[in-house]
Amino acid sequence: VGPPGAMLPPSPGTRNRCILSETTSTHASAVNPFFRPMICRPLSSKTSTTYFLYTVPNRLKGSIGSLSSLATTSNTPARAAGADASAIDSVAATSADPARWMNGGGDDDGGLVGPSEVFVAPTAGIPPSRRWTEKSAVPGEHAAAGDFDAAMKLLNRQLGVINFAPLKQHFIDAAFATHASMTATSMGPNLTFPLGRDWNADAPVGKTPQPALVSSLAVLEAKLKAAYKTTTEGKFGEALKLFQSIIHGVAVLLVDSRREVDEVRELLGIAREYAVALRIEMKRKEHKEDPVRAAELAAYFTHSMMQPIHASLALRSAMSLFFKLKNFNTAANFCRRLLELNPPVKVAQQAKQVLQACERTPTDEVELDYDSRNPFVVCSATFAPIYRGTKDVACSCCGAKFIAEGDHVNKVCPVCNLGAVGVEAAGLVVSPSQR
Repeated sequence: VGPPGAMLPPSPGTRNRCILSETTSTHASAVNPFFRPMICRPLSSKTSTTYFLYTVPNRLKGSIGSLSSLATTSNTPARAAGADASAIDSVAATSADPARWMNGGGDDDGGLVGPSEVFVAPTAGIPPSRRWTEKSAVPGEHAAAGDFDAAMKLLNRQLGVINFAPLKQHFIDAAFATHASMTATSMGPNLTFPLGRDWNADAPVGKTPQPALVSSLAVLEAKLKAAYKTTTEGKFGEALKLFQSIIHGVAVLLVDSRREVDEVRELLGIAREYAVALRIEMKRKEHKEDPVRAAELAAYFTHSMMQPIHASLALRSAMSLFFKLKNFNTAANFCRRLLELNPPVKVAQQAKQVLQACERTPTDEVELDYDSRNPFVVCSATFAPIYRGTKDVACSCCGAKFIAEGDHVNKVCPVCNLGAVGVEAAGLVVSPSQR
């Protein structure tokens, strides 16, 4: 309240002030944001006097006495009947003092609530996603927490990974699986919540559940069965992609126990052996016009560590190719190895017939780069045998073997498309139990 031109007190929590102005409208239309108006009387069109009635704060009641309204005119501040001029001046002076209205001084609640204190925001806690990665050396945990940079650094140090493109979708899936998003308000941001896989209502206060997983050892084992089936059907290109996907999944896998760590390593070895073997067989099909090279690759294919049903298919193919080349002695070896696998009756009969024919002329007419009596592994770059005693190097990630010299050294491994050929790495880490 006050005469025209008087400074009104600021709103609590703001520094805005305004000047009360005189109105000559038929109805008082001004709404004072600082005091709550209780009555707005109609005004006479013949006068320029405006009357306002406000709820007066308790702190000012002693200054203005029992005044119920204040009158103002366009020229001179009017004094209400019986009003003390000093009281009005006191109110105006109080309104002009900003210090009285800062930090809760603007008491517009009628004295029901005391002046508010300065608000101090609480200290933010540590989000669960950060707790997941504290003292963690498992790349899968960092990927699940959304810290892709840390996950890539760990993979580079542990597995020598230099090509992260195949892992992009694995990273995204891992991060999305550990967070849920919920709409809060129409104008506000979404709320994100961490998802744990071992939540327990009876867990001690402060214990953070482990991140939820989009992939697991069971998921990769199911994918392995699908890859086996695809290999049996002869869809080698599709099967190769499945085995490589298993290797990629192992790189960002997270398991709990030491036993599971051993199972993961075994799974990685199986996927690598099949990926190497299928690349050899696919390479053989590219040399249909070169029977000698095709026979060599078929022979290499038989030395891959595969399931009996797949080894049987490889031996049947090599037996046929070597028989056509009139390399009967080597063909007889494939027949004997095939019979050792106890194949179906029809396949066994065919192998026995070929063996009988080969034993009548146990010679090899064509010289090949293949010695079944000397253990070897196949270079995954040149598709040539690396016999025992020859220096070789391995992929830092999957462990595929390569000749020690060549353009493939320090390049991306063609088997897993992740690691570097000939680069040393610390080793696979997929569980906190490996600390």
